Amino acid sequence: MRTFSTLSVVCCCSPRPDAAPLLRPGIMLELHFWLLSGKHGAALRTLADPDSHASRLAAAIAILRAEYRSRVPTERLAAAAMNLTAFHKHFKHMTSLTRSALDQNHALSAYKFRMRSRRTLHSFTARGSCRWSC
Repeated sequence: MRTFSTLSVVCCCSPRPDAAPLLRPGIMLELHFWLLSGKHGAALRTLADPDSHASRLAAAIAILRAEYRSRVPTERLAAAAMNLTAFHKHFKHMTSLTRSALDQNHALSAYKFRMRSRRTLHSFTARGSCRWSC
């Protein structure tokens, strides 16, 4: 793609690296143009629109990420985004999961992480300093 080759020339291979600060804004504009006019441009524009359902759901997902250790009531997430019915509908559309399925996936991922951590810890303590016979 022409944009990436131009970007690499300016950043890496340019005989005049002092030109990069002047050329960077134009290259970034061109990158934005190609991203927004490409195959996923409509989805990216929707995500960037502050009034879209996607950006409202992003606020709810930010709450989930910030408080991942506790069970956040769905009503609180919906209040951050929209009414409860619309929240359920758009959440499933955007994530392809229901809220309860997301919670189950999160719990399973946390369990797998804890099990891997214990297994790694056990392998280090069972064989001395490390599990690779160092």
